[in-house]
Amino acid sequence: LSSAGGAPGVVVATPGRLLDHLGSGNMVLDEVDTLIFDEADRLLDMGFRPDIEKILGAMGGKGRAAKQVLLFSATLPKEVDRMAKLAMGGS
Repeated sequence: LSSAGGAPGVVVATPGRLLDHLGSGNMVLDEVDTLIFDEADRLLDMGFRPDIEKILGAMGGKGRAAKQVLLFSATLPKEVDRMAKLAMGGS
């Protein structure tokens, strides 16, 4: 995906749609500094954990430690806590 000036500054997508773009080569996450998951608890409830793990894996490479992953949720169940740890490089 690109805009008139090059890579877009902001991309808003569902996990599945983002994976579609990654899989087709229309987008790479190498240059992404910040990734935001809204309603993280609902994403997990709906079974999106494998998709989220794939997206986080696509952010790999040089400088991953400098990248930021934000998880927003009205609640913080244990599964969201585990996903936060995964996003921070834990297991």
